[in-house]
Amino acid sequence: MEERQTPQQRLARAMLAPLPNTNLGVSARMDFVETGTDYQQVLLSITFDGDKFQYKRQDQNHTFNVEILYFIYDTAGKQVETVSNEVQGVLTPERLALGQTFGYVYSRQLKLKPGIYQARVGVREIGTDRFGTASAWSEVPNLERSKLELSSLVLLDPPRGAPTAKESKEELKRIKTIQGIRLYPRSDAVGYFFRVYRNIDTPIGSDLTLKTELLKDGQPVRQSRWMPIASGKKDIGGGKEQVYVGSKVNLAGLATGMYELSVSVRDARSKKTAHRTAVFGIE
Repeated sequence: MEERQTPQQRLARAMLAPLPNTNLGVSARMDFVETGTDYQQVLLSITFDGDKFQYKRQDQNHTFNVEILYFIYDTAGKQVETVSNEVQGVLTPERLALGQTFGYVYSRQLKLKPGIYQARVGVREIGTDRFGTASAWSEVPNLERSKLELSSLVLLDPPRGAPTAKESKEELKRIKTIQGIRLYPRSDAVGYFFRVYRNIDTPIGSDLTLKTELLKDGQPVRQSRWMPIASGKKDIGGGKEQVYVGSKVNLAGLATGMYELSVSVRDARSKKTAHRTAVFGIE
């Protein structure tokens, strides 16, 4: 039966299995960030290894081709979106070495209604049919009902040499990761951003404060005091208002390993506190 299936059917079947297929290292995450001007408010990021591909020579460059497939399900198990896309990477010899070491990230923006969603993703190398699968969850809050909400906490990519227009197609780029977790040099800093959303009947002002914590093995290694959030507020319609928050955490002096960045926003008016976290590594 399985011999009669097409490569796409085998990939789809593996994506629905309880355990991920790891013949090709794949990981995924979904981040909720609504801006009010772009209603595709969920960013799906699929990370996959580049060390097992059979790269082909093309003039002085090397190429690879992959099929990227994902299914999005709501909590009722209903499939709300399905996308299959073929992506080609064209790399110089120098970029080939980076891709083999760091892997690649493919990103797509999604428009989803309030609710909880699961993404099932698969990446297949075209020609060899080597593939890997992964899954990710995301909650899209109902901003019109919530007095205080935060977007996902999004970590900015470590600084790497940007590929030229000829070196990649689609939304494909290289980032050094381990199982989808970004890695930063010890001498670097982690840049991050998120958005605060609040109903207009309690407009954003100096009553919002922010605290950040850096944790290792669940224990804080650095933390800030509660600081007022600057007002760069903006009406995004639907009876809600937002403010962009962005900063960075210096990593100098920290040991290598895995860390968790935690941000907390406290609303003095409603007495509510919202939290978001993100995991990263120091190499």
